[in-house]
Amino acid sequence: MGKTINMLVLLVLLVAGNCYAGSTNYVVRQLTFDDIDHDSVSASSSGEVIWTQDVGGYSQVFSMSLGQLTFDKWDHISPDVNSQGEIVYIKRLDDELPVVYSSLRGEVAKGDVALPRVNDDGEIIWREKRDLGYVFVSSIRGEVVIRPTQGADISNDGEIVYIGNSSTGELELFSNRKGQISSGLSGRTPRINNIGEITWEKEVTVGKKTFRQIFSNTRGNITEFFDGDTIRLGNVDDRGVVYFTGLKNGHFQIFSATPKETATMDETFVSKPGEEPVVETYKTPDNELFSAINKMDSFKDRSGPTLIISEPKDNSAVDGVVKISVFSYEQDSLAHCYLQIDEKYLGWDETPPFEFIWNTQYWRDGDHIITVVGHFEDSSNPTQVASVFVRSQNDRVMRPSLAILSPRNGETINGTITINTDATSDNFSYVYSEVDVGFKDWDNMPPYAFTLDTHSLPNGRHTIKVYGWHKQGGESVEDVVSVVVSN
Repeated sequence: MGKTINMLVLLVLLVAGNCYAGSTNYVVRQLTFDDIDHDSVSASSSGEVIWTQDVGGYSQVFSMSLGQLTFDKWDHISPDVNSQGEIVYIKRLDDELPVVYSSLRGEVAKGDVALPRVNDDGEIIWREKRDLGYVFVSSIRGEVVIRPTQGADISNDGEIVYIGNSSTGELELFSNRKGQISSGLSGRTPRINNIGEITWEKEVTVGKKTFRQIFSNTRGNITEFFDGDTIRLGNVDDRGVVYFTGLKNGHFQIFSATPKETATMDETFVSKPGEEPVVETYKTPDNELFSAINKMDSFKDRSGPTLIISEPKDNSAVDGVVKISVFSYEQDSLAHCYLQIDEKYLGWDETPPFEFIWNTQYWRDGDHIITVVGHFEDSSNPTQVASVFVRSQNDRVMRPSLAILSPRNGETINGTITINTDATSDNFSYVYSEVDVGFKDWDNMPPYAFTLDTHSLPNGRHTIKVYGWHKQGGESVEDVVSVVVSN
């Protein structure tokens, strides 16, 4: 009788047209069904999914739980997200130099940069072209991979997987700890989670037809069941769920493949084609559209926990320093939450009572949307979003500032010196130092000072830059001086 029931369940799933037969190891879900190409899908270790898609000629970042996240007239490329809600991506506009950008810290690096990744500890890596060729650079450790050919990824404990060329020119997958893992790759996106599973793309030939498939170092061919012509690997989270895009009906749609041993009943449900997620938008008097809440009706159990912003109230007027309080009837299971003002990350809290401070004097007067994203433990619907609409009214608007006190502009320096800064407040998430467009160091505690050994530089004129992301101001500020090294 049990076998008969299992066969009936399988038949129902196959008839639905959104699960794929042929895999005995995975439950597969199609997550998007619209007439839009979804590119560069990624997911955090806890399963928050983001991607890019075209909006008005610009590539913008989207989230399964929050909807559209970026709105400026730049292209946003290769996004990645960690479990803290920090999103990194490449910002690029026409002839401008590409920028590694963080939703938490602002600009991280600028130059010939690409393919950023971030782990849950906040370590960012990216590919950068330097004098001796391409390297992967870490925001903490400096150069970590020399002469990679394509992409890389990093786990929480610092293991880096990357693609390089063999002596025969074949693409090979390497780990900075395990050495060579696989050869004959066809994609540029190796991925690693925090339990040691590594995934990559590889072409497989069946008869006269060649397919791109996703492989795992622990599970072999993951996507042998998939009947699409093209597959692009997104990420693998800590449950072993693999996210990818596949070409269906002329557009790249997002899919997930969950190992059957960890799949829940929720993950065996597949939405019907045409059931698109509902995105609520609010229109301000300035004619700006803010994607406030993405209910994702097709993909989420609406009976999950409730998240409420108890103060300030919706449609209220605010000024000065505002306390933002978060409440849930399931407060004991609320693990952490983070705050966004107008889609800009401002803070993180993991200790009840969940409260944030927002200094509205650093923001323009007018309408703003406050969004809090909460993550619940032991819930079938772990991510919840709450938003309120407010209007700020201040007598004056403050501007965050960051200045280099020493060395002074035009000063001659030698030996080991200290780069001293002056900040308007201690509300900088991070402050970075850079010499000649090359990352040197970072600091997250005032008074934000850095050490520079001039013997690492050739004699002559050099540029020192400091920049940081101001948490209350929600913007990146910087200062630059020119110095002469004379060793």
